[in-house]
Amino acid sequence: MRSYENYAQKLTKTLKILRGDDPSFNFRDGNLMLNLLNLYLYFKFIYEKFNNLIQKRQLISSSTAVAFKKAP
Repeated sequence: MRSYENYAQKLTKTLKILRGDDPSFNFRDGNLMLNLLNLYLYFKFIYEKFNNLIQKRQLISSSTAVAFKKAP
């Protein structure tokens, strides 16, 4: 759970930078592409984690359904 909080904080920071709400960031620094890449990677990480959880849950529910069908 700790890693999710860390990614959420980084994602919030990146979104603030992209919106221009972070006064410490200057778009002329050339870090925009790096921040866009980070944003993409964070979304990809979150998508993959939740997709894996959904697949595991579907696998469990389908195996449970098969077990109930086999029961006398």
